[in-house]
Amino acid sequence: MFKRINNRFFRVSLSVMTLIFSGLCSAEQNVVSEVKFGVLAHDVHIFSSSRKEEGADFNGEILFNLPSNQFFSLIGTPRFHLGGSVNSEGDTDQGYFGLTWDYHSNMGVFIEGSFGGAIHDGKLDSYSVDRKSLGSRVLFRISGSVGYQFNEHHSLAVMLDHISNAGLADPNEGMDNVGIRYGFRF
Repeated sequence: MFKRINNRFFRVSLSVMTLIFSGLCSAEQNVVSEVKFGVLAHDVHIFSSSRKEEGADFNGEILFNLPSNQFFSLIGTPRFHLGGSVNSEGDTDQGYFGLTWDYHSNMGVFIEGSFGGAIHDGKLDSYSVDRKSLGSRVLFRISGSVGYQFNEHHSLAVMLDHISNAGLADPNEGMDNVGIRYGFRF
């Protein structure tokens, strides 16, 4: 399964863990609202053109409380997120950022949607049958989740994320990842 775990995997993992640790340290100041960890199936071909890359993605994300003001209230009071996914096979990794909106029902079920950007280390224009051609180093990223909030702190959700250049560069194969994530709210 782990065909090519290398120094890059270690460096990216260490960076994500450092980011999450620094977020946990600032949680006491009510800056961090939630951290999420999960495993995603890599390049599953839902919205993208085809499936070329393999492996699993190890995902981590921090959601931050935004300051209370009229602008954020007008757009639905989102939370800022910062995260990343590292691929187990040495294929495309990504770091991402953006805004997340969520709705929680009284029964514990919730939905989330996010919009933002991503930076990746994949191929821009690949003629290989086992690598995606993403066309641009900086991409748009959207994601959606459906989950269950077990109590005040713990949740589990199914997540889909999609990255692409939205046709602003050529080629634009895009990439979809689907999986499950655990969330801890502060």
